[in-house]
Amino acid sequence: MNNVQLAKRVQKVQRRATKWIRMNGDIPYKERLLSLNLLLLSYDREIKDLTFFYKALFSFVNVDFSNFVLLVHHGRIRLSHSS
Repeated sequence: MNNVQLAKRVQKVQRRATKWIRMNGDIPYKERLLSLNLLLLSYDREIKDLTFFYKALFSFVNVDFSNFVLLVHHGRIRLSHSS
């Protein structure tokens, strides 16, 4: 089973679980998530990925990602000019 198929299966379980928790399947899925303070699984995964990258970048976790990411330091500063 690939990652896409697995994500779809987990999403299906989350949909059923939110119906069961709310005891009212008439409420749309996204509204049930909001009322339960949950995110869509795809958003949750993105947030966790970005959090991990931030922690690795600023050495909060011991990961050498130099083989995977090339940081470019060009010395230029972007200035915004207001009219």
